[in-house]
Amino acid sequence: MTSTTSCLNRFSQFRRTYFWSLRKNIGMAVLLALLLFLANPLILLISLPGEAAAIARNTDLTQAERTESLSRSYTNMVGGLLPAFAVAIVLLFCAILCVLLFGYLQKKRSVDLYHAMPVGREALLLGRWCAGITVLFVPVLLDFISMRMIGAAYGVSVTDGAKSPLISMLWVLLMGAAAFTFCLFMMVCAGTTLDAVLSALGVNVGYPLLILCVYTVAGMLLPGFSANIADHLTVATAFAPFAAAFVAVLRIGSAWFLLWWVALTAVLLAGSVLLYRRRRSESAEDNFAFPLPKLLVRFLLTAVGGLGFGLVLNGASDTAFFIGVLCGSLATHVIVEVIYSRGFHQMKKSFAWYGVFAVVFVAFFGALCTGLFGYDTRVPDASQVESVSIDADSYWSGSGSQTVYDESFGNRILALSPTIRQEENIKAVVGIQQELIKKYRARYPYCLKTNQGNGLTLSYRMKDGSVFKRTYRSYTDQMNLESMLKPAYDKLNGMKEFVESEDLVFYLSPENFKSIEIYNGKSSSKTFVPDAQQAAQFQNALEQDFLDGKVNRRYEMTQEPEKYLDISLDYQEKIEPGEKMRTLLGGYKGKINLNGGNYSFTDESAATWKLLKQWGWVE
Repeated sequence: MTSTTSCLNRFSQFRRTYFWSLRKNIGMAVLLALLLFLANPLILLISLPGEAAAIARNTDLTQAERTESLSRSYTNMVGGLLPAFAVAIVLLFCAILCVLLFGYLQKKRSVDLYHAMPVGREALLLGRWCAGITVLFVPVLLDFISMRMIGAAYGVSVTDGAKSPLISMLWVLLMGAAAFTFCLFMMVCAGTTLDAVLSALGVNVGYPLLILCVYTVAGMLLPGFSANIADHLTVATAFAPFAAAFVAVLRIGSAWFLLWWVALTAVLLAGSVLLYRRRRSESAEDNFAFPLPKLLVRFLLTAVGGLGFGLVLNGASDTAFFIGVLCGSLATHVIVEVIYSRGFHQMKKSFAWYGVFAVVFVAFFGALCTGLFGYDTRVPDASQVESVSIDADSYWSGSGSQTVYDESFGNRILALSPTIRQEENIKAVVGIQQELIKKYRARYPYCLKTNQGNGLTLSYRMKDGSVFKRTYRSYTDQMNLESMLKPAYDKLNGMKEFVESEDLVFYLSPENFKSIEIYNGKSSSKTFVPDAQQAAQFQNALEQDFLDGKVNRRYEMTQEPEKYLDISLDYQEKIEPGEKMRTLLGGYKGKINLNGGNYSFTDESAATWKLLKQWGWVE
């Protein structure tokens, strides 16, 4: 890149740096394009002909149905699996390209040479960054365009309501830019390539694991807190672009998720430029140009080591948890410090930062033990609640029909949860929550609980659009199932509105029923196809049993197979929803498919059991 001609302005400096860096890395762009082709278009070229041939052999399908079936297979690949392959390859190249383009920062001879050139630091950094982004983006664009062309060649398209490959591609591009910029920031802060790699790896692994540990401990201490990390993936990956990339592609992140990563990428890039202005050339081959990554990674991994080891030992006793936290955090702190400092000479100084972790842990644990500043006793104002969605673990709920899929069975449209909208019932639900709070507060201040049991989640949708959510669990060691949650659920099950929103059978028509499979322990299972009149009678009987509380919950199941009746209800395919179902689906206009409903009875006086006996379908 040596030149006898001085650059006249910053744009000229940027342009020359960009094109020179791009030419030097054109081979990486070709290699990335080749790997993406092997991972995505080649899979389509191999899979689609086989799918098309198999579908063509089915003579029962019309041409339109064959095209629809092939489109469904195409959509499943280009809308989910293949973008995941693409993002994995792109993330790998983010790290490789960052080392190739900015590795000079960690070499004294190289950094002296580059800084002696007539090129400003900002132009040098941004020109190389743009070259790296180009090397990443162009192969990704060609990859998704080629997949679309393959689909067009077979006459297929993305099915309605499915994840758009275009959206997936945009997420791959954004998260690729975020990961590449994150790696750049670490390269600017670090004095050696090894430290930059360790810092990037430490944040991307340590941060999600720390959030997982924090949520687990909070779930074991704080009543009402949901410890399900799947509900908090956005938080768990907020500062870990490599993990967030898979969340974005596979789940299609929210608008806030999008805005966050656009903003964070811009902040990382601006921070890299500002730090690069202040970075001394002598920092190359030193431990760190700026200590921030080391301090951050050491804290993250110390906390993960402590909380993680504490959770492993917690099964023995509460004291074992604290012993685990102390031993795990100390060991991890020492290991990380030895790796970063290449020995023990900085160990004494580092323990001041270990004290920061100790203070933070004590404050964190103390806040949870005392209810997190009123979190445990907070209830919504019933007059400001629009509706309440109630989710109970499968232990509590019946195993009826609760899931609605689109016409192709490719995407889930709805997972039904009982919903309360009537004012008097909303007040009753708030009262149930208050009763639960009193039971949990009887053990205040809270202590760690093990063997998490079954739960009850109340999600209040407020009139201002916000959501107030609490999850209550029973614990087999300290909180008896019968005394904690069963009374609450029994009260809910006594509400007609709750029961009528509990199962899809209340939203369907008799003509939607296809067949009924019956097993009662006295004979092998038998399948019957009801006529229109029988279907209507069966639906009325099943609805009545729900209202009468005679459809069994799992905790009510008897161990004597000859004393129960199992019913498996199968539905027609591609149902045209009625008005009530349309309202439930929020205006969805297409046809739907349903998973089968399973219902169990132990009371022979149940209307369904008596009806099936009357027809001779049950002995």
